[in-house]
Parts: sequence; C-alpha cells; structure tokens
Amino acid sequence: MTSNIDDKSVQFLDVEILIINHKLEYKHFTKPTDCNTILHFESFHPRHLKESLPYSQFLKVLRNNSQSQQCDQQLKIMYQKFQSRGYQYTILDDAMTKAKIAFSSLPTQIMKVAKTRPIFPMQFNTASSELTKSIRHNWNILELGPTLPEELCQRPMFCYRRNRNLRDLLVKTDPQHCYSPIKKESKNAGCVRCLGCVTCGHIIPSKTFSHPYTGKIQHRIHCRTEFVIFKLTCPCGLNYIGKTEMALCERIKGPQI
Repeated sequence: MTSNIDDKSVQFLDVEILIINHKLEYKHFTKPTDCNTILHFESFHPRHLKESLPYSQFLKVLRNNSQSQQCDQQLKIMYQKFQSRGYQYTILDDAMTKAKIAFSSLPTQIMKVAKTRPIFPMQFNTASSELTKSIRHNWNILELGPTLPEELCQRPMFCYRRNRNLRDLLVKTDPQHCYSPIKKESKNAGCVRCLGCVTCGHIIPSKTFSHPYTGKIQHRIHCRTEFVIFKLTCPCGLNYIGKTEMALCERIKGPQI
C-alpha cells in the first residue's frame, strides 16, 4: 500500500483534481503502474461490445478533463492503447467522432423516460449473432401470436452470459478433492451400544431423537465416537445437551457435567 500527500492535487478513482492559478481543474487519472488491459479485439466477445468499448472510454476521458489541451493528449494516449490491442482505425475514428458529438450535447440532453423492455439472456457462442438477427427480423410475426403475454409485445433486449473458456474446462479453483467427503446416511445409522463398557449401560439405542426440524441420526455412533453432541436425560424429565471433542465414554468418565 502506498500513499501520496500533495497540497496541489488529489486523486480519487479515475479523476485527479488540481489547483492551477487558484482554480480547481481536473483531468483523467491512471496509476503509473497500470498496464494496458483493454479487451483485445480478437477476443471471443460480441462484436457490438468491442465496437462500443472505444466510445465509452473516449467519452470518459472527455468528461474527466477540464482543459482541452490536456484532454487531446489523453485522447491520443487512449487511441494508441486501443491500436495496440488490435482495434481498427475505422472503429476508433467513428468512436472518437461519436464521443465528441455526445459530449458536446450533454448539457442540452433531455432525460428520457426509460421504457421497460423484456430482456432475453443467452450464453454467448458462435451462433448468437445469427440468432438475434433472426429474432429481430421475424419479431413482427412473433408478436402476432395470441399466446404471447402483453409484457413481451415489445422487441426484447439481448444480453449475453460468458461461455465456458479453457480455464473453466482445465482448472478447478475449488479443490473439492481436499474436502473430507460428507458421508451419506448409512443403513446402520443410529446410536448403538458396544456391549463392552460401563458407559454403554446408560446409552439408549435409537435411530431418531426429538428435534423440531430433523430427528434422524445420519451416522453410526457409539461410546467411542469423537466430536459428538449428546443429550443426558434426568429421571425428573429435564435434559442436558452437551458436546465433546474426545470419545463419549472418556467424557462421561471424566469430570462431572
């Protein structure tokens, strides 16, 4: 962890606020240790996502700058980052133009009421684009169906879930083989006597016990079982619930409860 104290500037997230000529100015901020982690254009993602990514990043740089000269320099740096990640010039130029137009019209934009459109989620694969095109092309036929609910009459928005990649197929982040397997309920489950010690003379053999939710004993336990929760019943009708890490017979023979 590092810290930086300065009486002329302060950084917060992706914005740096500075005092220049007794005025507050701001600019887009990135850490010196940041590397270029922009999504590569050859990555297996929806094309519209990769085409909209430069627009969103250019617009963020425009919003995070109060000085035009500094803004132009940071836009060039962002442009070069996308170039190194395989993005074409035409996509970057169109995104730059679109971002500047959107930024210039931000103060005069009128808030629009969001319309609720149904969302159609699917797992992204090679056939996703053809499937969405087919649904959009034939939606006028689908909405004429008498069984289609009224909420689904509007054309849906499509969103994608990430498909399984090589890492998911080859690597297991959850080492299940390290866990102690949970034993299934045995046919001989229950509390039994070993018939060879004094403790077993006081054990009540049973496969069930009184409990508001479950009353089944799922394992085979006896006087030598460790890590148990036990119940002692008094002739007066009162019960004592205890637990022990040692064997039950050693606990009973040990200090009085």
